[in-house]
Amino acid sequence: MSEEEKKENVICKTYSDFLKAGKEVVDAVKLPFKVRSAKNDLAGEIIDLEGQIAENELTIINAKSEHPFNMENILEAIDDKAINERKLDQAKELMEELFPNK
Repeated sequence: MSEEEKKENVICKTYSDFLKAGKEVVDAVKLPFKVRSAKNDLAGEIIDLEGQIAENELTIINAKSEHPFNMENILEAIDDKAINERKLDQAKELMEELFPNK
């Protein structure tokens, strides 16, 4: 099947044409929506990580202000923040790799 025939198959003039078109054509129609959904999911993950980092910073501040302070709590909070920052960096790199701005 040539590229021109594939393009003609994707263009369905009526709903019944669409139903008769077959799974390949239906999948081609759905693909842009699936891509956009995946991009939005990743953007949501990035927002969640940014929120977790803000919470980690507050936890660090609170742990440092306790009297007497607990070194283990402070170090654990710093580790949690560093892990979330690495995840955020990786998620942003993944966003640029999978969904580059055009």
